[in-house]
Amino acid sequence: MHNLFPAPNQGKIGRWTRAYHLKVPPPPMAPQLIRGGPRQRHQPTPRGVNMIVWSLDNRFVLAAIMDCRICVWNASDGSLVHSLIGHKESTFVLDVHPFNPRIAMSAGYDGMTIIWDIWEGKPVQIYETGHFKLVDGKFSPDGTSLILTDEIGQIFFIGTGQGESQKDAKYDQFFLGDYRPLTQDTNGNVIDQETQLPPYRRNIQDLLCDSGMMPYPEPFQSMYQKRRLGTMGIEWRPPSVDFAVGPTYNATTGEYQIIPVIDPDRWEPLPEIPDFFELEPEIEVISDDTDSEYNGMDDKSSEGEQENLSGDSSGASYSSAEIDGNNLSDS
Repeated sequence: MHNLFPAPNQGKIGRWTRAYHLKVPPPPMAPQLIRGGPRQRHQPTPRGVNMIVWSLDNRFVLAAIMDCRICVWNASDGSLVHSLIGHKESTFVLDVHPFNPRIAMSAGYDGMTIIWDIWEGKPVQIYETGHFKLVDGKFSPDGTSLILTDEIGQIFFIGTGQGESQKDAKYDQFFLGDYRPLTQDTNGNVIDQETQLPPYRRNIQDLLCDSGMMPYPEPFQSMYQKRRLGTMGIEWRPPSVDFAVGPTYNATTGEYQIIPVIDPDRWEPLPEIPDFFELEPEIEVISDDTDSEYNGMDDKSSEGEQENLSGDSSGASYSSAEIDGNNLSDS
């Protein structure tokens, strides 16, 4: 039987000449009750799959199981390699390192992010971001950091190094125009009520604020804006008009702040924004390792099929010291 499946990170379609059922193992046994104690009825533990990914080198299949485990199977024969335990609630975020084939990460509804060594089946580092559910996350293209987001919209950056470039960053980061009322112009286009500009145009030179919509003072404001706009080739100019500050809605009184419309003649011309920015290309690593003991391709497979199924692995091997969790820190 031939099954079609997408080759990871390549967008190609290959033909699999073997098919296996990846069986989810039963969960660990619950602790035995003391004889004579009260009887307790345990509900069956679900064993469905929340998320599934291939390892970078195509040797393994990783899946986040509904019972909070991360299972790792050998892709060549479908056998279970590891059943990783660390999360306390369901996990829907699962990703592999962009060029180190032994590293993967998972993030769950327990607010925990775990960096795994999937070859040895153990955690390298565990991060706790709080009690909100982590709903999305991914490695950076260069593999030196993670970006995560939770259910209330907070963004977390976790990376190597000491975080010197982020040490002065404020915890709350909002633009003054966030959550401000919107309206429509005569053509039906959505515009910001206060400035009569499209929202994205206002944000070009908008002030950075805390969660109470109060702008941060100098010198932090200019330092932040010069760094932010400098990446787009735009010069920072402090606003020439006084914007309304503070929250739009007062939760205590139930009243809304009246936002006046600013005279557009008082605006300085805003700089043009290019339609796109040229970003650094992603690192593409091609493996020339074809004789791995995990290579599950059939000897009868064609040369073209083997090329499609080959992984994006550098073939590099890392010791536990090289991936020591002490080298990772929050930034």
